[in-house]
Amino acid sequence: MNTAQQSVTTDPFEFYTAVQLVEATGDSVLNLGEMLDRLRSVSGSVIYCHTFRTMLMQHFITEGFRNDFAFWVGDALGDDELSERLSAIDLIDYTTIRAYREKMISIIEEHLKKHPRAASHDAREHDRFHLCSAHTFVIPTGRRAATLEEFANHLARCSRNSIFFHFVEARLRVGLPINDFSLWIAQRFERQDLADAINRLNPYVCTLDQLRESICALVEQEL
Repeated sequence: MNTAQQSVTTDPFEFYTAVQLVEATGDSVLNLGEMLDRLRSVSGSVIYCHTFRTMLMQHFITEGFRNDFAFWVGDALGDDELSERLSAIDLIDYTTIRAYREKMISIIEEHLKKHPRAASHDAREHDRFHLCSAHTFVIPTGRRAATLEEFANHLARCSRNSIFFHFVEARLRVGLPINDFSLWIAQRFERQDLADAINRLNPYVCTLDQLRESICALVEQEL
């Protein structure tokens, strides 16, 4: 994914998109104890698949988003308390999968200290949680912007996958709590105010289409 990372220069912005290939790992869990064990050992691509990718697939949800782990805990295990806590983890607060994984583990461990029997409370057999992994393939779109006007024009026409890649997933690539758009605007135009305004937008309370519209509106105000 590093091929799409914007360099720390004043180069034009290159729009990329990404597609994910999802694969079943062949592993599944039946209770919270097994889930905790897998969270400690599975690859980062499994964590990504059931959290970040889920957010992309549910881009139309503007409230009540639940990652796959939170959904299964509430729906299959009937543990609404833990489900709500896992749902409350904000993806955009994390710049590494490791940190996100550790947060989930700490929440579940704390929950099991209060409710030790929950570790062995089984879901129904047909409600097993099947672990999958996601492999991301980055694709150039051919869209290139040298000015804010060009940027807004291309942004208005790029795909939802591209918006997600540059705004949400960017934090994992850059390793900073910032999106690609804001990073480029701050570097190329030295417009930290505009960059910060874009970075403050919350993808949890709007669809990706609405997020695109909000970014375009902020940029067009400066034209």
